[in-house]
Amino acid sequence: MHAAGGKSSGGGHSSRSGSRSHKGSDQKTTRIRTVLNEKQLHTLRTCYGANPRPDALMKEQLVEMTGLSPRVIRVWFQNKRCKDKKRSILMKQIQQHHHDAVRVATAFVTTLNPSAHIK
Repeated sequence: MHAAGGKSSGGGHSSRSGSRSHKGSDQKTTRIRTVLNEKQLHTLRTCYGANPRPDALMKEQLVEMTGLSPRVIRVWFQNKRCKDKKRSILMKQIQQHHHDAVRVATAFVTTLNPSAHIK
């Protein structure tokens, strides 16, 4: 949802778009990527911090506060939850890797010097 650089004065649409058209005469409309400004991002992040799963009423209030469409609000929250989940999984993997490395190092030092105890 947030283009590189991220500073846009409006909550409008970027000129960058991915074509979703098909070969032949039945073409679908092109979906335009929405670029959020800093105020909109701040509003969404603040709300997310309080509740990552806002109810319909809160989403409607966010639509009014930000000027974004309900779909953009919904997708932003979905993407943010997904990113946070991935980040959490990565952190757990890093912690486990660190824990395993400490255990291997401790075992190695203990093998070299059985009287040494690392805490």
